[in-house]
Amino acid sequence: MSDVAPSIPTEYQVYNSYETDPTYQRKFSIVWASAAAFFFLAALPTFIWSLKSGRFRDALLGVREDSNSYEPIAAGTGRTKQAGSSRFERVSGWVSALKAPTTWTVPLLGLDIGQLILVVAYYITVVLCIVLNAELVDNPNRAGFLAIAQLPPVFLFATKNSPLGILLSSGYEKINFLHRWAGRGTLLAAAIHGALWIRNHLEYGVQILGAQKETSGVAAFALLCVLAITSVRPIRIHVYQVFRLIHILVVPACVITMCYHTTYMAPYVYPILAFYGFDLFLRLVRYRVKDATLIAPDAQMTIVRVHDCSSGWSVGQHVRLRIFVANRMFESHPLTIMNAPQATTCLGDIGVNHEMLLGARVQGDWTRALNAYARENNFHLDTGAGKEAVRATEQARNVVIENEVVVENVQEGVPVNVAHLPAPSKTGKDTTETIATETQWPSAGSGALIQVMLDGPYGGCAIDLGSFERVLLVAGGSGVTSTLGLLDDLVGRIVKLGRRGGEVTQRVEFVWCVRSFGALRWVAPFLSAIASRATASPDLAISLHIDVYVTCLCKPEEVPYIPNCDVLVEKPSVRRLVDGLLASFASGAGAVAGSAMSETDPDPEKPDSRVPEGADRDWKSLAVCAAGPESLTAEAKNAAARVALRHPGRRVECHSEAYFL
Repeated sequence: MSDVAPSIPTEYQVYNSYETDPTYQRKFSIVWASAAAFFFLAALPTFIWSLKSGRFRDALLGVREDSNSYEPIAAGTGRTKQAGSSRFERVSGWVSALKAPTTWTVPLLGLDIGQLILVVAYYITVVLCIVLNAELVDNPNRAGFLAIAQLPPVFLFATKNSPLGILLSSGYEKINFLHRWAGRGTLLAAAIHGALWIRNHLEYGVQILGAQKETSGVAAFALLCVLAITSVRPIRIHVYQVFRLIHILVVPACVITMCYHTTYMAPYVYPILAFYGFDLFLRLVRYRVKDATLIAPDAQMTIVRVHDCSSGWSVGQHVRLRIFVANRMFESHPLTIMNAPQATTCLGDIGVNHEMLLGARVQGDWTRALNAYARENNFHLDTGAGKEAVRATEQARNVVIENEVVVENVQEGVPVNVAHLPAPSKTGKDTTETIATETQWPSAGSGALIQVMLDGPYGGCAIDLGSFERVLLVAGGSGVTSTLGLLDDLVGRIVKLGRRGGEVTQRVEFVWCVRSFGALRWVAPFLSAIASRATASPDLAISLHIDVYVTCLCKPEEVPYIPNCDVLVEKPSVRRLVDGLLASFASGAGAVAGSAMSETDPDPEKPDSRVPEGADRDWKSLAVCAAGPESLTAEAKNAAARVALRHPGRRVECHSEAYFL
């Protein structure tokens, strides 16, 4: 006889959840970690580009002031790289075509096809790991194990300085949707675990509350429900500080309670602490306390001039700003950087040197208080004039907002010729009119002095615009703060640095959709400076055109002069803008894409009958960048995807910044 004990037949073995279920925890962890590694390999070219361009270094070190000013080479001494002939361009074109279907945005969900596939795959993995070979009804521990296993990815996708985001060269806002859906997956698994255990306790007459394990489990689930309820979008939008405070207080309490509930939570605390600790460490390294000047061009916009900042950020990025004023020092808010670093900015002609510009549109209590402080503490004005300016600006704002009436000789879809508008009155007695029409950038001695703390930068454009022949920049409302910085950097690299980086961009179309003509006043100095730089070097072959679309019929006399700019009274279609940009090359670099839109062909979904047949066959690469409302960015992504599918083999990329929470 053998000394080996006989094995128990499988059908008679008792299910041991503490032996079987942790293996599915590990399987789930292997799956999501493998997926993260796959996407890192797919994004490896972008990561290498971020290393070469300095973005990776900036992500670690933050904003800085260079001791030695950079002196650019003279314009015209650089070299222009021949685009479209390399194997890289052809491969990139086919990759764009293959990737295009995944960028289509799904209505209502706020996700594109690629994001939706990721979410569905995530939930399929979670559900399979919960139900495979599990006696879930009799012993629902498996669902609890999977709730714990999801906590590391929840924290990985949540932190501002996520290791995954840095490796993917992607901002936290791009992967934050995974944090939200992983959090919901955690709640789902915890709900299955808790509901089935409560059912079993009720069925067998076991007390639900009282014992330490049951009580801590119910408490942990209640805390998860609080997090889920207070994380819905309306709360994030309207009472963000409440949402943030609840997260700060409840998340640690939930993790600690889960540790009391089960000893199997302990191994998963370490990656949570590692991700959170890494985030805190990078924040401490990149915190900067700077002197700044607040400038309020009107009652709807505040510009923050942060001094002694030369580099350490990329265009399209944002920082979280904290102002040291009374009770506002405990709040930090994200503001987009409006200008390029000192080496490439075109705004030096208007006095923007070694500083960072941030734009804040009045939309809530914090931005309203910021604007009011800037106007009330403007030290450049004569004694008593500050409050007068505040009252006058308020009147100007009311005029702009309330007087949305049709003006004679202004037809919808027809450009307003700003070159022939009367110059703004400088000597009139009406202070309101003077403030409403003033377009000059304030001198260095004006504004409200303040100290601020910078946290960042974060996000940014993930594509190199200089490697595309044609670039379309589309902004809606305050999204212009993002596209303005992209335009500043691109024109500076071409004109100021003489294409020394091999930039191939030939045509740039800048489009801004705004409510009223008056909003143009504060942005006009920046656009004028950039447009003047672009037109000053014809030998570098850069064609820049600016279109401003006004959605309300207001007062055209408020439109300032901007070189190469058309102002149209209509709502634009991004699809038509893309088609016009691609067709403009055939009819000359100076063609105006916006002129293809008029009241004679109002349907944005129909092809433009005035675009010549075959006029869009000469381009090889296109970049579309959109910033603003979610509807605008979704339309831009769909338009770029449509072009990529229609022209396989040509490189088409889209970058979007949706302004929502």
